Amino acid sequence: MKKTGDGQARTVFVKVFGFGDAERHALNTVFRLSQEGPVAYQLWSADAPGPAEVLLMDGESWETGVELASPLFELLPLIWVGDYPPAQAVQVFSRPLRWPEVIDAMDRLFEHALM
Repeated sequence: MKKTGDGQARTVFVKVFGFGDAERHALNTVFRLSQEGPVAYQLWSADAPGPAEVLLMDGESWETGVELASPLFELLPLIWVGDYPPAQAVQVFSRPLRWPEVIDAMDRLFEHALM
């Protein structure tokens, strides 16, 4: 993969639901490291300068169950972690998580935007 035409990494905001402290810490670290690559991932928040482009959901979280009823759930690509993924999941991962594999899957989702 390559950077965008102007040489800058493309920023992708990720809306994350669930995950324990250790997994959140690992995710934040991986996102920080992604700033050096062709796609720079950042956690989405309400004050982010752009919309979320992908959902990352922990299937073991109560929060995920609530969010599955949201219309947003049907509009964005969904990466699911855990058992019993919904049909809309574009990628599913089991625990223990290997975060580089999750990032590789996200990179493949946004690869077309870098060409």
